Amino acid sequence: MLGDGVLTGRIREGAAEFDADYPYVEAACGDPLGTDSRLLDVLGDRWQEARTGSVEMSCDTCKYKVELDGYEEDVGGAKAMLRALNHQEAHEDRDDVADDPHAHDAPDRHVAVCTNQTCAAEGAPAVLERLRQEARDADEDSLRVTRTSCLGQCGDGPNVAVYPDGVWYQRVDPDDAGRIVSSHTDRDRIVSDLDSQLL
Repeated sequence: MLGDGVLTGRIREGAAEFDADYPYVEAACGDPLGTDSRLLDVLGDRWQEARTGSVEMSCDTCKYKVELDGYEEDVGGAKAMLRALNHQEAHEDRDDVADDPHAHDAPDRHVAVCTNQTCAAEGAPAVLERLRQEARDADEDSLRVTRTSCLGQCGDGPNVAVYPDGVWYQRVDPDDAGRIVSSHTDRDRIVSDLDSQLL
């Protein structure tokens, strides 16, 4: 949130209730971002990427997403992770998938790996490839492993987020990929020693 108010108060109350209901998961709210210079730097970087065409969008972030100036014919954008929550419902139970320009089945889960500078320096590309390999080896057709830019947890990477579950893992090592796929995505069991927070 950019400012404080009624909504942020409700979010704090909800987080406190969640924290009380699930003592094995730490839930907390940060302060509003306001006009933090780091936020402005990130927004400036994203704007520059969008204007220069250096943003690498693929079905990892799906053309179902928000429209950006200069990308009217090739819709994509920064809200891809949030819109992914609605993605499955939008595509389920359709007989005319082949007739739709968005011709793929929606996955049950998205696993997003931060590949921004800090996480990349900590080994995120290797984590991404191992997760993809583990998903292939497990024949997980309903799982999509994608890369994403900063997840806002710099210094704790590599960071991995699982949606729509809203589970974030921190300091993920390539050797942890098998546990995330076999435990979390196969058996719905959170890998608790890597869990950062539930969203």
